[in-house]
Amino acid sequence: MNADAIEALWQKILTAALLGTARQPFVPLEAEGALGALLKWRDQADAEGALLSAAAAISYVRRAGELPFAPLGRALPAPCPPDPQPAMPYEAAELLSKFSPHRPYLLEEWLKLAHERRLRVPEPLAPELLAMSERIAPALGALIAGVRGRWLAMQLGTWQYAAFQLDDETAWRTGAPITRKTFLSALRLTEPERALRLLEATWEREAPNRRANLLAALAHNLDQADLPFLSRVAQIDRAPDVRESAARLIDQLQNAPTPEQREAEALPL
Repeated sequence: MNADAIEALWQKILTAALLGTARQPFVPLEAEGALGALLKWRDQADAEGALLSAAAAISYVRRAGELPFAPLGRALPAPCPPDPQPAMPYEAAELLSKFSPHRPYLLEEWLKLAHERRLRVPEPLAPELLAMSERIAPALGALIAGVRGRWLAMQLGTWQYAAFQLDDETAWRTGAPITRKTFLSALRLTEPERALRLLEATWEREAPNRRANLLAALAHNLDQADLPFLSRVAQIDRAPDVRESAARLIDQLQNAPTPEQREAEALPL
């Protein structure tokens, strides 16, 4: 049925409701397809019930056909792209509501386990996760919220830290500082080499007070490939705190056990 036909049915319902079934018996409405079958399903001997049932059915059809409201002067957002990342079982997702804010390490550990298994939360729980993880583990929270969770953050502005998609570098180029930092950290968790390239490409243009924050993202998946960049920053960066941050990362890198050492430590176990 087209919109005009549905609106005509709705006007008949409004007229019948205003007059009342006591003054004028309700005449059953006719429609095509599944809607028509639904309208005929109700016992027509119960005039009031038939009218209310028809009103409920038509109101749902009218709402289903409406376009989302767009604020004046602003176009509707692009639809959310599909999310290839599988959702975790609801039994695991329900743990989210049980984490105490006084034990943030539990949420962080849960997020790490979900990331290791490449899982996201089911869509209805994405807002709760985004709110809980903002101050505890923003990069992990943004990743586990999934494509749809991050899309929601981009529309609402409530969780600006997660307002990005990993395959779109717009947030890195033009996003707010908190968005850029989380984007880089999340990318470092998933594509560390790409994250390093992005940071190297913009490093000289970054404000001194932001370089230390961005540099901290390299702590995720720290690797020997980061050493040339870190060494350069530690030697020549103008800001003392940035040089110190780079030096600390170099120390972590040099003191980290090699894969062979980790394997040797694991053998007795």
